[in-house]
Amino acid sequence: MTMNRRWILTAVLAMAAGCATLNPNKVTLSQSDLERLAARQFPIDRQVLDLFDVSLRTPALQLVPERNRVAAVLELRARPRLLPGSWTGQLSFDAGLRWEPSDQTLRLSQVRVQDVALNDPNSPVRSSAERIAAAVVERVLEDLSIYRLPAERWLELQKRGVQPGEVAVTRSGVEITFVPLTR
Repeated sequence: MTMNRRWILTAVLAMAAGCATLNPNKVTLSQSDLERLAARQFPIDRQVLDLFDVSLRTPALQLVPERNRVAAVLELRARPRLLPGSWTGQLSFDAGLRWEPSDQTLRLSQVRVQDVALNDPNSPVRSSAERIAAAVVERVLEDLSIYRLPAERWLELQKRGVQPGEVAVTRSGVEITFVPLTR
């Protein structure tokens, strides 16, 4: 593939993301680009194991390049379906990012909740509720798609014989490197 074709390919993916810094072999999504993409997926309202109704609001993201991860803080609301009351608070987590070639998406992976702070400091079940909330949120966020490459852009990449591959978190943003298309 010529350098010119690689540059065009990179531009195609950057345009698909609606942002990004261009390089002939990869596209870099800045922290603000990533926040815009993630914001499209929130709020998340899910029922988990028929036991909890969980609501997560748009996270504030931070890049953690030394661990090849992103970190986020978000608002949490959870209501046990079998008990009275509900929990609200903030939750922080970090996660890796991976490209899923089967559906051309950028996804969260290995989500780990770092801290849960529920707003009811006097609750006798606060500690248990925070542990439960952490486990539930990890389950909700694991494998969450934060971006899907449009079909027409995927066809452009296929024509050029490449596909998105490795995803790395750097100081300048999230880099997605192009690799040869596997058939």
